[in-house]
Amino acid sequence: MLTLYHFAETAVYEAVENGYYRPSAFSSEGFVHLCKKEQLTGVYSRYFEGKPNILLLTVRLTASDPCLIFEDSTGRGELFPHYYAPIPVASIQRVSEVETGEQAPEKTDAYFRSLINV
Repeated sequence: MLTLYHFAETAVYEAVENGYYRPSAFSSEGFVHLCKKEQLTGVYSRYFEGKPNILLLTVRLTASDPCLIFEDSTGRGELFPHYYAPIPVASIQRVSEVETGEQAPEKTDAYFRSLINV
């Protein structure tokens, strides 16, 4: 089993239907953006910094799942996991709220480790 991560908007996650999570971009992109533990800080700072109501989903998938493909989506040689189907809710092992606002801690590797190692 692989443990991967996904940043989600709270309202979108709460709108789960029929046991599957579909992020907003799924209909246009055809896959769910995931990341590995060591990619959390970079992904958050590039796409979610300053946005309110963000959750970190811990997702467990089998390495042999045909919907899971690692791709170089940035052109820098770094492989990111993409899931070419809605995520089954049963695969979501933990949902953690990312603290935001002026009093929130800095989003460092240590901060994200504290969320996923609870």
